[in-house]
Amino acid sequence: MSTMTPWGLSDHKEKITRGINFYATPRHGGYHVSASVNQKIPEFVRLENGASKVTKCINGEQVTYRDGWYEEDVDWCIVVVFLPLYFNEETYEKAKQTMKNWKWREYERVQGIVLKPGESFLKDLDVFYEANKNNMVTVSAETMKEDSTKIKVFAARGGRNKNGTIGDSMTYIIDKEDYDKCGKFSYVVDETKYQPIEE
Repeated sequence: MSTMTPWGLSDHKEKITRGINFYATPRHGGYHVSASVNQKIPEFVRLENGASKVTKCINGEQVTYRDGWYEEDVDWCIVVVFLPLYFNEETYEKAKQTMKNWKWREYERVQGIVLKPGESFLKDLDVFYEANKNNMVTVSAETMKEDSTKIKVFAARGGRNKNGTIGDSMTYIIDKEDYDKCGKFSYVVDETKYQPIEE
């Protein structure tokens, strides 16, 4: 029997234990945790009553993410980390790593530690953008057809925002040698060396 999920009707259900089920759909999937079991998850990460609320109308039925749904890309780790008795050690370790990389603030709070540079992808990314919020950060780039030693970059003040928008933007022609030093994340334009061009 199919169940309505935030991603459509399920085509597969796996019972983990009473009150915890994993549902899959042709598009996506995740865990559903019953109200009573969900109370065992600390409120600051529990998907029930706040920032994570997302309501969709699917086939005329309202489905709300906060009603104990934890999607399979990232939020699933919350279920496993806080209800570890129902999962094997390999799954638990993967969940911890997922939380460390993608929910680093929650991970630090749970573990009572401060993650070091290189230990969390998203924390490193957040630190990078905070440090460069006033700088011109590359949003896109391409090698110039006329001269392969030059890179044409489209950069914005502070880079691309988390909602996908960009602020004040300009185009620059950068030496490939400099661009190749951009590091883990986006290239930051040296505005003392490069001036924007007109297009």
